[in-house]
Amino acid sequence: MSYFWFAGLLFWPYFLIQTGVGYFRVYAMINGLLGSKKSGTWKVTKKFGKGGLGKRTYHKPYVLELLLAVAFMGYAFAAVWYGVYVLGSFCWIMSWTFLVISFGDYLF
Repeated sequence: MSYFWFAGLLFWPYFLIQTGVGYFRVYAMINGLLGSKKSGTWKVTKKFGKGGLGKRTYHKPYVLELLLAVAFMGYAFAAVWYGVYVLGSFCWIMSWTFLVISFGDYLF
């Protein structure tokens, strides 16, 4: 019984985040297909290359991905605490994935 309570507790934050991201993606896709002025353009950022002294240049870590990594890490610890190990392992993998995305320039 505690599994259903815990799964329901973790379902709502995940559902709300994925619903918001889904709406944003559909909105951006429709604006891009229609060619409206609100459609964004690709931003090319300098991630790799040589600075003035021949050193590699880095960007700041991506904050949103870092926050998502922390959130998924919290979900993973909570899932393991309540004994839902499959959900905990999934959240642990997602946490490390977002950490790699956030600090990608420093790792590779």
